[in-house]
Amino acid sequence: MEMSRGLRTGTPTWVAPAYVAGLALVFLGERVLSTIGWLRLLLSGTGALLITVLTVVRWVAARASDGQARSVARALALLSAGGVVAVAMYFTTTEWVEERLGIATMALASRQRFESAMTVAWVALALGTLVPMLFAERALFPMRRSNWIEWRRVREALGAGLILSLVAVYGSLFTFVAGELAIKADFSYFHTARPSESTRKIAESARSPVDVLAFFPELNPVGVEAGAYLRDLARGLPAIRLQYSDRLLVPEVARQAKVYDDGIIVVERGADRETISLGTDIATARPKLKTLDADFQKALLKVLRERRTAYFTVGHGELNDTQPTPQNEGRTGRGVRQLLEQQNYVERDLDAASGLLSDVPGDASIVLVIGPAQPFLPEEVATLARYAARGGHLLLCLDPEAKVDLQPLAGIAGLALSPSVLANDKVHLRRRFNDPRRDHPRQHRTDHHRRSRGE
Repeated sequence: MEMSRGLRTGTPTWVAPAYVAGLALVFLGERVLSTIGWLRLLLSGTGALLITVLTVVRWVAARASDGQARSVARALALLSAGGVVAVAMYFTTTEWVEERLGIATMALASRQRFESAMTVAWVALALGTLVPMLFAERALFPMRRSNWIEWRRVREALGAGLILSLVAVYGSLFTFVAGELAIKADFSYFHTARPSESTRKIAESARSPVDVLAFFPELNPVGVEAGAYLRDLARGLPAIRLQYSDRLLVPEVARQAKVYDDGIIVVERGADRETISLGTDIATARPKLKTLDADFQKALLKVLRERRTAYFTVGHGELNDTQPTPQNEGRTGRGVRQLLEQQNYVERDLDAASGLLSDVPGDASIVLVIGPAQPFLPEEVATLARYAARGGHLLLCLDPEAKVDLQPLAGIAGLALSPSVLANDKVHLRRRFNDPRRDHPRQHRTDHHRRSRGE
């Protein structure tokens, strides 16, 4: 009775801090010092007992109060009771309670679903009761010495805390679900590339396993972006074996892959190995992430395809044999060389000293003659003709405006080279002999209008 008379004006100010301290004790016992059995039991038990006793105190204060003070005390008591229920729900996910309730003997999938659902429920309930309680206590604090407690003011603060906690719970759940989905949208300007259809087809063509090793620190933003790309690529492709690791935690794997720095992706198949360096600084890695698909495709091609040799003829003013200058701007074979490099070709020059006068080397997969500006010797033409006759791949790119006779080269393919213009942007060949006005929409509408008037 003495206690009830002392609580007629509501719960004391120390109840809310003591309640938070009880929750903190439970957290320390279950999350921080959980490996020390006796200390865990002491902290968790003391914290659970403390919040339970404080909840009883709030209910006693609610019964002893009257008027609007009773409404405030009852609301705080309900919130406090909700926190006790949340802690009790948490204890159902501990190993000791699961064994007593028979949850530990359930199937693994059922047990995981129960633990996941219960974890979401107790966290949401704890947050949804603690935050409104603290907001309400803050609004109530200036009115504790007053003879009149304004319930509406406390109720608005309580509602604001409840909305804030619900927003936090919703945001957390939305983030979790979004992270589990295989859908990602990046609205930033320098967004990370996604696996293209051509890259996936190249990966699907792998006849033996391809190991993709990504070495990034935990929670590194560059690693998160690169990991999303690699997981998207490896999905549904059993030949792509993805391993995402922290280099410092797997030193032996990093040493075997010859990786001595973070932010490296290694693509290897057997003895063939290619590396892609992205770094760990998101500011400098943005441009590399934007072209990650192209870089990964090049590395994948190099480990999947056997290295072949492409020979470029030189010594006749070819595009690949000239350096770009203001006078010959645009005359360069750099684009062809880059394309062949992506296809895992080794590029070599073919001139008179390396076999163009006698025979094309036996390791040649293709011979390219790119825009010669000087004539070939008859012996050189004969060498290329013999190479093409025995099934070799020969690419001839002849400039029609060259001031030399390139007909011998064209004759290798059985073609005739003519400087005549075959197409003109002003002179056209007439294909149909119909009235062109009938094909114009405006003329068609005019003719229809005239027929409708009987003209």
